[in-house]
Amino acid sequence: MDKKTYVKKFSNAVKWRVSQPEANEILEDYKEIFSNHSDDDLLVQKIGEPIKAAEILTEPKQYHKWLVVFAFLSLCILIQQLSLFRMEYRQISTSLAGCSFVMGILGSLIYFRPRKDKKFPFKKKIVITLLAMIIINFICLGLFAGFMTQKIQIFPAQYIGRVTYRLFQLMGIASTVMGIIALIKARTENARWKTIYIISLVILFECVFIISNLISMTSFVDWWQQFSGDIIFIGLTGLIGVIISLC
Repeated sequence: MDKKTYVKKFSNAVKWRVSQPEANEILEDYKEIFSNHSDDDLLVQKIGEPIKAAEILTEPKQYHKWLVVFAFLSLCILIQQLSLFRMEYRQISTSLAGCSFVMGILGSLIYFRPRKDKKFPFKKKIVITLLAMIIINFICLGLFAGFMTQKIQIFPAQYIGRVTYRLFQLMGIASTVMGIIALIKARTENARWKTIYIISLVILFECVFIISNLISMTSFVDWWQQFSGDIIFIGLTGLIGVIISLC
């Protein structure tokens, strides 16, 4: 294993096991050790294998706490994804997805909350990703409204329900992937990545809610009048979560 590979593996292991910015402080301390060892084999002998070396620096209680949080927040987003593939939405899945939606937002805001002695800078990648997800979400909602009101007639009427269902399933899958990635990045790079996790939860729950109620709706106008309050609640909850996460 060459030094570059060793440093990369060691850095990833430390960032996963130790919260930011403590991980950065550890890596800063180890820079001198890395720079003073040109012999790769000697470096491994002195520090140990990357994962083992990072394990020594790990505080077990804090690390186990993170694993529980990661499992919980991942479950919150996976429950909604699984709900998209269930057929009995109105019986169980919508309420369960709603609980995971709220708990996921609260859990991420609490665990990744800003601390006075730990500043997390803004990253352009986070803002760009957030804006891209919001724009794509509104485009999909616009297509949905167009299909339901028949202002967009790309597909025959008999296929509109199936196309809409697939559209929101794809949105859900993409949001799930982005949410899990953002959760990992919030731990290993910057806690502000929780914003992307939150917007992923919002989009996922929106997909679950729309598809679950799409099955029984008679017309788009009646559907919108009946469930507009719920949709506004989803949007406002997500907006509040995003604003708090950016503060």
